[in-house]
Amino acid sequence: MKLSLLAVFAASVSVAQSAITWTLDKAANPTSDQIEAYEKIEATMKAAVARHAKLGTASKSVTVKYTPGVPTAEAGVSGVLRFGSDRAFMDERTALHEIAHKLGVGLTTAFNSLCSSGDWKTALPLLKSWDGDDAKISCGGQHIWPYGLNHDTEWSETNADRHIQIIYQCHDCQWHVNLGFVFQCIVYIVNICWMFPYWAASALALRRACGHSSGWLETYTASA
Repeated sequence: MKLSLLAVFAASVSVAQSAITWTLDKAANPTSDQIEAYEKIEATMKAAVARHAKLGTASKSVTVKYTPGVPTAEAGVSGVLRFGSDRAFMDERTALHEIAHKLGVGLTTAFNSLCSSGDWKTALPLLKSWDGDDAKISCGGQHIWPYGLNHDTEWSETNADRHIQIIYQCHDCQWHVNLGFVFQCIVYIVNICWMFPYWAASALALRRACGHSSGWLETYTASA
C-alpha cells in the first residue's frame, strides 16, 4: 500500500511538474464587457498553454487578470499576467509572448548576460538549424528575436512552435525545465529508500531458506 500510494503521488506530481497551469481572476458580478473579455482571454490562454504542453516541459502557475488600464498585455517572472481592453491583443501570440516573460525571457540578470555575451549554447545551434549558419539571436527592450512573437507580423503556426522551442533552449529558462527533472529524481530516491526495508527483509528470508549467510542483511533488519 505504501508503494502504491507513493506511486500515485509521484504520478500526480509528474503531471503538475510538466505543465503550465493558469487561473483567470474574475469579478463576482461581471459586466458585459468583462464577460466578453473573459471568454476571449480563456480561449487565448487555452490555446497557448496547449501549445506549451505539446512542445515544452516548463512548470509554471500563472494568474491571469483582465485589466482595462493595461495598453496591450504585460507579465513578469512573478506576479500577474494582465490583458488590457484591446481585444486585438487577446490572442495566442500575445499570450505566448507574455508567458515567455513569465518563464524569464528578458527579465533576469542571467538572461541579460546571455544577451550581452551571445553564448547561447543550445538555443543558437537550434536557430541555425532552421535559418542557416548566419542566424543569430538578438535582444533588446526585454525582447528576443527572431521567434520572440513580439508583433502580429511575426505570427504563424511554425513561428509559434519555434518560439516555444527557442525559449526552452535558453540557459536562463533551464531552471524551470530542470526543476521538474530534479523533483522526479527526488521522488525516485525517496521511493527506493521507502521500500528498502521490505526488500532487505525479503532478501534475508530468501538467503536463510537457501542456507546462505545473511551477513549485513541480518544486522540491518535487526536494527530496522
